[in-house]
Amino acid sequence: MPDRVKKLWTKVTGPSAGLVQQHYVKARQAELSRRDRGLEEKLAQFFREHPTFAHLDLSGDKWLEVYYKINKGLQNSELTINFKAENWFSTENTYDSYTQMYERAKTDDFGRVMLPNDLMNQPHQRTQVDDKVTFPKAWDYAPESHAKRGLSPGIRTGAIKKHMAFGKGEYVTGADGQLGYISMNPHFNSKTKQIFAGLNYRRQPHGAAIDYGTSHLVLHPRFKVNALYFPGDTFYGETSNAGVKKQVPYPALGSLLAYAPNMMMQNAIIASCYLNQILPDADVILYLIEAHIFSDLPFANNIVSVRLDAKHVGTDIAVNARKFAAKHGAKLEYVGK
Repeated sequence: MPDRVKKLWTKVTGPSAGLVQQHYVKARQAELSRRDRGLEEKLAQFFREHPTFAHLDLSGDKWLEVYYKINKGLQNSELTINFKAENWFSTENTYDSYTQMYERAKTDDFGRVMLPNDLMNQPHQRTQVDDKVTFPKAWDYAPESHAKRGLSPGIRTGAIKKHMAFGKGEYVTGADGQLGYISMNPHFNSKTKQIFAGLNYRRQPHGAAIDYGTSHLVLHPRFKVNALYFPGDTFYGETSNAGVKKQVPYPALGSLLAYAPNMMMQNAIIASCYLNQILPDADVILYLIEAHIFSDLPFANNIVSVRLDAKHVGTDIAVNARKFAAKHGAKLEYVGK
């Protein structure tokens, strides 16, 4: 490849990943905080028609009392990241921070992010879904230029997307002979992408997303405030109704009732956050509230607890988990029998 092309990929400069993420969250929170009367009417109708609240007078704005209680319950729920202890702690875990798949990816000879061809998490599907649930359609038409340089004053959504979107991709064979998927966006910064977590509103013993492992980290509550939330597993895109239109900020978590893809999720939210029930572990596809975190996640002082599946008690995995928890200022707790 000619030097001029190589420079296109290796010499690109721009705002830091952290700054891009901060402006992204700020822009989306501003957009999502605008009053939506249609959403309010949908929520009011939901509460008035649900049998759990049939004995209540929810006329006028009285339904808001129920909404606020459920909203508070969701806000008080733990933010968790599930993991497979066999992978994390089969040997001593020396990592200092949690990284998402884009950061962990290799780069080719030209510095382009190269995602592995994972049959269980196909990169052409994963990258399209991640972009789709992150950026509203309106951002496609946002200007990239501004009278002043950088991302401020004001929030230029076009400039944010320019650095965050994986965009179009292409399968290529790396120097090691392995097939990988690269972004054709020369401005793409892999560090701007989201970290995936789950809101454990059901208070499931093994965390919010047991399909991804039966052990989990409990994150410090500070991460909840700037996370953005979706009903369902976004990997399944439209089938879980988890598009960007269903994206919800922390102050309005209760509105997830209007976006939930099925009645089972709605009933689970009511059972846990209104009736104060603790619910058993269940299929992630049916009940997951997915949280996207747009920031770094160093382990030190950012993990409240490492909750290890009790089946590992007395094993080397438990020993390594205890070392990891002690190193990063977290409690080690066992869950399950």
